[in-house]
Amino acid sequence: MAVAGFLGSIFVVSASYDRESKREDKVMAREVLTHTLKWSDVEISFSKDDCVENFSEPGRFPIVVNPRIQNYEFSRVFVNGGSAVNLIFPNTLDLMKVPRSAMKLAASYRIYGAIPGPCLPTVGQITLAVSFGTAKNFRTERIMFDVVDIESAYHAILGRPAMVKFMAFECYVGMCMKMPGPKGVITIRGSIQKAMQCEQESLEIQRRAENLRAKGLSTTAQSHNYDVLEKCTKDILSAIRPDEKDRSLRLEALHELKDSISSLGALTGTTVEPFGSFLSNLYAKSGDLDVSLELLDDSNFLSTKQTVLKKVCEALQTRGVAEDVRYIFRARVPIVQYVSNRFGISCDVCVDNYLGRIKSKVLYWVNDFDERFGHMVLLVKEWAKARNINDPKNGTLNSYTLCLLVLYHFQTCTPSILPPMRVIYDVKNTEDSAKHYTERHLDAVCKANIAKFRRQNTGQRNQSSLSHLLATFFEKFTSPSLTSAVISTYEGRLKEIQDLPYRMTSHSLFVEDPFERHENAARTVDRSEIHRIARAFDHANSVFAGDGLANRNELLSLLCTPEVAIQAGAEGMAT
Repeated sequence: MAVAGFLGSIFVVSASYDRESKREDKVMAREVLTHTLKWSDVEISFSKDDCVENFSEPGRFPIVVNPRIQNYEFSRVFVNGGSAVNLIFPNTLDLMKVPRSAMKLAASYRIYGAIPGPCLPTVGQITLAVSFGTAKNFRTERIMFDVVDIESAYHAILGRPAMVKFMAFECYVGMCMKMPGPKGVITIRGSIQKAMQCEQESLEIQRRAENLRAKGLSTTAQSHNYDVLEKCTKDILSAIRPDEKDRSLRLEALHELKDSISSLGALTGTTVEPFGSFLSNLYAKSGDLDVSLELLDDSNFLSTKQTVLKKVCEALQTRGVAEDVRYIFRARVPIVQYVSNRFGISCDVCVDNYLGRIKSKVLYWVNDFDERFGHMVLLVKEWAKARNINDPKNGTLNSYTLCLLVLYHFQTCTPSILPPMRVIYDVKNTEDSAKHYTERHLDAVCKANIAKFRRQNTGQRNQSSLSHLLATFFEKFTSPSLTSAVISTYEGRLKEIQDLPYRMTSHSLFVEDPFERHENAARTVDRSEIHRIARAFDHANSVFAGDGLANRNELLSLLCTPEVAIQAGAEGMAT
């Protein structure tokens, strides 16, 4: 598969461009149009009313529209008057469930300008119904597309042939185009937001292509056979995913803690609420259990959270239900850590962590939306653990940051798997949200917003395999991209570092917390460790871009700890 970044003027040349072809060109130049084109008698004009208001850079972005193709609505169709052909991509055909057998053999010509450098041969041609307008006034034309196997931020490109067929006229000042319709002129507005997103993705695609060229690899190296990697990911998940017994142990540990708390008269009525990966259903067998003690309003005579946690320490030790009890009061969120003697579960206990519960519950809904997200989070956390970069106490990545990196990856795939977080649950005022937090309200909001996103993206599901998503995850975060911008899952895009609040610019890695946007979720990353983290991403990407995909043992040693690798069936590895 080749890779497309920016698409400008696209032209075609016959594969056998000889003297006979040149003679035909001269004849074509002398030809005169002898018939009237349909719809040519309809007058189309543009006025000041068509201009885009409050847009400081007219002409910067292309017109990106959302026609219906074969009755599927696509939101990223590039209207390119500089293209001599209409282009569509195999991934778009897959979204419409159009079989490859529906394509006919391509004409014998080459396409230039779709990507920098070499020409592109077409892999086939296909004629599809394209519609613009509303139910009251619409046009449908059968448009012939050339199918090219390139990675693009767009679903399709409508060139001059399509514009002539529709008798459509573009206006870049107004970011729109107009065409005749059966009941008057049809105006199609381009989406500036989609154009900006496509530009950002095109930059990312171009950067990845340049990285591959710098390593001496062709972009066709991306079309590896992922069979071995796919089998490895399934075996790793089988080893680390919890079963019903693991869940039951955690629930029993919660009841045990609740019984210990009830023995403290001062904390009567306190509820014990899980949060973190357990509530999000993103936990592994070896994962900790995060717990928040929710106090009654009349418990305020226990003046501080530290006081409450000291009482919890005393209760756990007095009842003899815990070992290795540690009270960490200088942390940003004071906690008590212990291991349940009876159930062997490591627990982290804090007080009144409403926001932590909100974050966890929203991520539960994200996980529920597409199970590949949960699987990817587990795989990435296991990889980070194996590479010793999932330890915030020692200056590396916390699990929440790893989760957000996966989330950003799913938001910026083509087509995107997940929407920006503001679409699912927009926490604009964290204090107010926490104060009025109810699980029922949050569930209702997330469920409704996800259902809306599904309706708006019917027919556009990204069907990438888990192995492909894992490989492109490491490719996306190779240095320097890991540290050169702000990763925003709230908006689903990269932001400029200079836009950060001053107090955040001292950090080494910038991952915006979508629930507390003034906070850097990756603030634990130390400057002395960022280079080691970057090397781990680069190494994983180099294994996937090279011959490592065929070596099962090499993949397992890269992606998981020795203990998990042995459970996954690795040979000749010692724990």
